[in-house]
Amino acid sequence: MNVLIYAGSEALQTSVAHSLRSMRSILLPQYSIQTITTQTLNTQPWKASCALFVLPQCHKSLPPTSSAAIRDYVEAGGSLLGLGAGAICSERELTGAVNISKNLLVGFLDRPTGTYVYITHGKDKELIDSSVSLQVSDGESLEGISGRGSGEFFGFDIEKDRSVLARFSDGDAKGSIAGLKRDIGLGRIAVWASNIEVPLTRDASTVLSSATTARETTDEEKRRLQLLRLTLLSLSLKLPSTEEPHVSRPLPQFLTSNPSKPYIVSKIADLVADPSPGSQLSIFKDDNDTFHFHNSAESNDLLKRARQSTDVSEDPSKWQPKHIILCSISLPDRDRTPLFDLQAYYESLSSARKAQGCPEVPDAWGCGEAFLYGEAVTSTQTMIDKYVELDHLEIFSLSTFPASKLVFVQYLFALAVVEACRDEAVLGKWGEQARLKWPNDIYAVVDGERKKIGCGLNVLNAAPIFSLAQLLSPEERKSLTLENTVSHILARFEKMWDEFIKERGSFDSFMNLYLIRWLHSLVH
Repeated sequence: MNVLIYAGSEALQTSVAHSLRSMRSILLPQYSIQTITTQTLNTQPWKASCALFVLPQCHKSLPPTSSAAIRDYVEAGGSLLGLGAGAICSERELTGAVNISKNLLVGFLDRPTGTYVYITHGKDKELIDSSVSLQVSDGESLEGISGRGSGEFFGFDIEKDRSVLARFSDGDAKGSIAGLKRDIGLGRIAVWASNIEVPLTRDASTVLSSATTARETTDEEKRRLQLLRLTLLSLSLKLPSTEEPHVSRPLPQFLTSNPSKPYIVSKIADLVADPSPGSQLSIFKDDNDTFHFHNSAESNDLLKRARQSTDVSEDPSKWQPKHIILCSISLPDRDRTPLFDLQAYYESLSSARKAQGCPEVPDAWGCGEAFLYGEAVTSTQTMIDKYVELDHLEIFSLSTFPASKLVFVQYLFALAVVEACRDEAVLGKWGEQARLKWPNDIYAVVDGERKKIGCGLNVLNAAPIFSLAQLLSPEERKSLTLENTVSHILARFEKMWDEFIKERGSFDSFMNLYLIRWLHSLVH
């Protein structure tokens, strides 16, 4: 499921950026957090897979079509979080000149009570550099929260269907509502007048008084995140465990190969370093990133420094350089690749390739026999996308291919995924529930309901993200592994790819199978 953060021109981009970081720090890997543009909001079917819509602080009204899309989403059962905003509760609909004068962003009708609830915006085009203190509903106080936005709440003091999340505890606004949650029909909204998306550790001097120590800042930041967690829980989100913090910045990656073909890594290094020999490969720059290459003996110190680093910028564009460890002699120790057993993967891949009849060519290698392991990376293709992939998620990318035939590659790979799901080493008979939706989405049909698994393929994700594991009983899930899943997909794809190339990019020989596996087909 997605958490979508509105990033249209009406939103303050600083608030958008802070919202992204705060949501990711709390909700990964349970949800996929991403921004949504005005165009996508108005034209794409985003609502069905959206668990939460975040409205950062805005400085002007949304287009009517955007407001209507958000209203329909919430009233049909969706959840919305408004930041740096205000709200109005009214027994009458606000229209016309009143709509403009009140700076309305989006309005809702709570049909059970016949009450209208509106979220409002201010005029500030940047976040105000000020701080406020809050009295949280559990009695705790929280100091140094960024700003008050331009938010005020009207008509809620005697309104019985709202829950106050916090009140201001200082200044002219002392005692007034700082944040509230209210059900809207089947859906729900939470609105904060302050900017609780802004971390307290970004620059203590701009948020806290000089008397506040760094330790106190850290404690306040933990309480800010806890308040945000409680807000998200009130909006019916399922939060991941806080026992194992999610890595939100890239770690060094291991370039490995099938142990039976140790020459692969050296050949790849030669290709990257060309015209210099791969043994001299140290630094490589492309348009987006700088890569530093290391031998496997350096891996322990590299990983230790990366995991313990506390001075990494919050801006993903500054996550440079990227580090790649060349494992040309042996695979890295298991404790250095905790999310993926490379030895088990290569063993499974060898068996899967043999079962598919994939050829063994001297001094060459098959699909998946070179593997780049990254516990946390910033993208799946050019490393420019500013997000970190979810744990338990496998994403695949391909090199360039003739444009006229490129469209068929996505069909081919999706077909390989669905076929691999039917393998006994993956889902066996339960794999029959895996189907294709044009052009390359992977779905499962469970009790007549369609559930998207994606491609990237969600393998072991816990709810609410649907995955292959949820097609199996708790006992059967023990045999499902990322290593077997990925190896069987790649072996299937290699076999299909070879045939695809022999037929000069024609999809004709795969069309019947594609239609059989099509979600809308009645043929199983």
